[in-house]
Amino acid sequence: MVVQERFYTAEEFWELLSQPEYAGKRVELVEGEIRETTPAGGNVLPGFSVKVSAIFPTSK
Repeated sequence: MVVQERFYTAEEFWELLSQPEYAGKRVELVEGEIRETTPAGGNVLPGFSVKVSAIFPTSK
């Protein structure tokens, strides 16, 4: 199976955002590619904050 890469212009991107399949999704256009993003405040690397706090404990 051959997958052909498709690059989008900003204008095409804005048109696509009005389509139902993009409703509620967080996406961005990066160098012509549409990428799905994590929600604001979301944990990008689950468990990362736990590991960092184990190394650098905060003093209370």
